[in-house]
Amino acid sequence: MSFLPRSLVLVNTLRVMTSRWMLANQFST
Repeated sequence: MSFLPRSLVLVNTLRVMTSRWMLANQFST
C-alpha cells in the first residue's frame, strides 16, 4: 500500500476541493 493509482488520488483531491468550495459558498452566502 505504498503506491496509489494516480486516478484515485486525483478523484480524492477533486472531491476534497469540491467539498471545500461548496462549504465556502455556503458560508459566503
